[in-house]
Amino acid sequence: TKDSLMLAASYNNMGLVFTHSGDDNEKAIEYYKKAFAIHLVLRDPELMECLNNIAIAYQHTGKKDSAEFYFTEALQESIRTNNRMMESYCENNLGTLYFEMGDWGLYTYLTTQGKKNPHQSCGFLIYFFFFFGGLLKTLFNTGNKADMGGMINQLGSPPRTTG
Repeated sequence: TKDSLMLAASYNNMGLVFTHSGDDNEKAIEYYKKAFAIHLVLRDPELMECLNNIAIAYQHTGKKDSAEFYFTEALQESIRTNNRMMESYCENNLGTLYFEMGDWGLYTYLTTQGKKNPHQSCGFLIYFFFFFGGLLKTLFNTGNKADMGGMINQLGSPPRTTG
């Protein structure tokens, strides 16, 4: 069992090398899945980290649906095992994915869970930084207030435009 855990850690570390170097996220996914298979058989708590890492690698490849699936699995497992720290990471990562996908409602929900989860207290501040930065970028790049209104509408607030 100890040898299996060491092998899983090695696979996970190889995945991290490929993910962080940006060279080959598909290769990272391959290594993360090997680590995941070992942790699954052993029912080891590192299972959630593997799922989260697989999701991050998929996110980097642009495969948002796969990333969403693995982030959700990691989140469900962290809730099931009452791992509040990992739950916080998963909520942040899933929220970031929804932000990239333009789903402001789910992004807002997941990144404001800090009221419930003390490990995730900065999510709402990050949300405002990225949201208002996105508004400014939209305005400066397109000069179109309607684009900004669309972003605000997705949050559930009516757009205010003048002129």
